[in-house]
Amino acid sequence: MDNKQLITFIAVAVFVVLGFFALRNNETVAENMHMDMQAHQHENPQITTKVEHEIISFGELYSIDDNWQLKVIQFEPDARLSEPMGSGKVESSSDMERNPAIKIEFYKDGKYEHYQICFQTMPGMHSKKTDQKYFVDLLGYENMKKIDINTYTVNNVSIKISEVK
Repeated sequence: MDNKQLITFIAVAVFVVLGFFALRNNETVAENMHMDMQAHQHENPQITTKVEHEIISFGELYSIDDNWQLKVIQFEPDARLSEPMGSGKVESSSDMERNPAIKIEFYKDGKYEHYQICFQTMPGMHSKKTDQKYFVDLLGYENMKKIDINTYTVNNVSIKISEVK
């Protein structure tokens, strides 16, 4: 083995080890975030269930009360948050239905207020936005279809709506 091969071998080995620890760190961050969100929800008695189970159509405006509406605008079958974190973008890693998620827009008196991303496998994971009145959990969905590259839709979603008091 000459020097170039030895250096290449060492570089690949270091890259593999660093990659392993980077992936483990990301998993730990995600697990901690999920546990923190669950703990926050259980510690905060001001979140109450408004609707246990509602089926709504994809892309249609749904009235929660006299002032608030929501609309499911995106479905991802194998969802992950896009870079940069906090950008509000979600995309699929594959066409497989492994980590389904929806993106919802909330409207107050017909005016857009904020969005929420809901992962079916992580109910109760919410980030609170200013003046937010409702949280949504994704319970299920019907008839996923791939429309185009990285574009998916569903007929309906089943959600639970909780109110922040």
